[in-house]
Amino acid sequence: MDKFNATNGLLNIKPDLFINYLSASYNGSLYVIFGVLCSYITNKIHVYIGKKWKGNTENNEDVPMLKLLIEFMFHTFTIIMMVLLIKYIVPKVPSPFGFLRNNFNLGRDVTTGAVLLAFSVLMYVDEYKKNIKLIVERLTNLID
Repeated sequence: MDKFNATNGLLNIKPDLFINYLSASYNGSLYVIFGVLCSYITNKIHVYIGKKWKGNTENNEDVPMLKLLIEFMFHTFTIIMMVLLIKYIVPKVPSPFGFLRNNFNLGRDVTTGAVLLAFSVLMYVDEYKKNIKLIVERLTNLID
């Protein structure tokens, strides 16, 4: 029987794979940080604009459907622009593992973090979620 040792077990990690994992983790962390930060800021903007746009209506059922649809399109537009901005900024941030990647002739992995970015963007957009729920509720009431 083969005995477990550092040369044939889990401890035998190729340096290029290890550097890829470190770099991917770093990129993923940047996507989450920028995504949560931009999501929070975008939600604050949506709350402010929503109060000005809808007026002082306490009940969302008083808001016309056209206003809800325009607000939904504005929210979607700002979220997509935010995601595109983040996807442009993150690859430009220098990686602390860049010098190691150059030694192993590895390219920069720019696709890492798309799922993390989507999760982090949807974390704080409460007004957007409320708007979607209200639109779906009104549309289902029209169908019934």
